[in-house]
Parts: sequence; structure tokens; C-alpha cells
Amino acid sequence: GPDIRRSPRFEFRGGMGLSTWGLAPRSTNALELTVHYRRLRAGGKWYAVSHSFEGYPDRFWKKNPANPAAWESYHPEYFARGYTSAPPQMCFSSTGLVAQVVKDAKDFFNNKAKYRADGGQDYFSVVPRDSDSMCSCKRCKARLGKPTAHFSDGEASRLVWGFTADVAEEFSKELPGK
Repeated sequence: GPDIRRSPRFEFRGGMGLSTWGLAPRSTNALELTVHYRRLRAGGKWYAVSHSFEGYPDRFWKKNPANPAAWESYHPEYFARGYTSAPPQMCFSSTGLVAQVVKDAKDFFNNKAKYRADGGQDYFSVVPRDSDSMCSCKRCKARLGKPTAHFSDGEASRLVWGFTADVAEEFSKELPGK
């Protein structure tokens, strides 16, 4: 057949630790891992993303004796409603949370990053916690639609991506291009 060459459309295809996500055994040697990454079309700009809100309970829910320096102030409005203990997820319709994430992103780009902030030269990571226990407030329920069976089943897409779009819209007003 003809010699067809294609280039991946995604700029960020490098990522961190693909082998640690079970895509290649840990015992794989460097050459095998390089071939594995080539088959995945990994490359492009390297990126680092993580669960952006893992540090929020220590910062905004309850002072953690093991991490007292992280404490800032009590903000229950940032967290999912309907839980008696520390909520497992965030309230993704909270305008206060949007404002806090925008502030954290600005701090990140001004080299004043907060606990567990991830990003790169021109992006800031906004990634929910691994939990299917979503907020039960009216605004989140309206974005969520039907109850989700698992946090990665696609049912929370409007909620999570709507929140991400809200953050990006606010952030782009002050630091366009990031």
C-alpha cells in the first residue's frame, strides 16, 4: 500500500509514568518501554496532572495535626453537600470554589504554589478526586443528571467539565494563554 504517515493531534501526549498505570509491566527494560511508548504514540509536550483537590480538606475543611501548615480557613461551601464527615468530592457548582481554584492557579504561575498544585509552563491542573460521591446540592444535581455508578463512567462529565470551563473562563480574563 501507499506510504501513509500521520501525526497525533494532541500536543500533550507524554504524561507521567505510563508504565505505572498498568500499561506496561514494572519489570519492562528501557528498550521495551521505549517501544511501548512509541506504539502508544506518546511524545509531544510532557505534562503532569494530579488530583487537584487532595490538599483541600487540610486547607479548607479541618486542620490536620499531621499537616498544620496547610490550614488556611474553613470553607464548607467548597465541598460536596450531603456528607456528615469530610466530603469525598467537591461542590463543582460553588462559585467560591471556582474563585479559589483561579487564585491557586494564579499563585502557581507566580511561583507561590499551594499544597498539591500541579501544572506546567502554560497550564494548571484541575482534576477531581477519585470518588463517585458527588455533591447533592441543586446546582450540582442539575449538571450531573442521573446518578452516576462510578466517577469515570461519563455521567459526571457535564458537572466536572462545566466546572473546569468556569475556572478557565475566569482565569483567562487575567492570564490569557495559560
